[in-house]
Amino acid sequence: MNFPSTHSVSSKLSKLKDERASLQDELREYEERINSMTSHFKNVKQELSITQSLCNARERETESEEHFKAIAQRELGRVKDEIQRLENEMASILEKK
Repeated sequence: MNFPSTHSVSSKLSKLKDERASLQDELREYEERINSMTSHFKNVKQELSITQSLCNARERETESEEHFKAIAQRELGRVKDEIQRLENEMASILEKK
């Protein structure tokens, strides 16, 4: 039987160990990238949630402003009507003199 030389086995074993170490380094790099990307994704989701909350708050604020504007316009109309009524009443009083 023909056995490989000790040097050949040693050389092959050394190459396999180097390849294993290289693959372990690569695996560590991928794990670090995955952890980094996971953390970044979590931060982006949190930022999106905050931004959505701010948008919703701004939308409610705009709706409130529109509501207050409508109230002010109704009040303006009421005051104009009251002024007109008073002017008419004054004119009526002046005519009676």
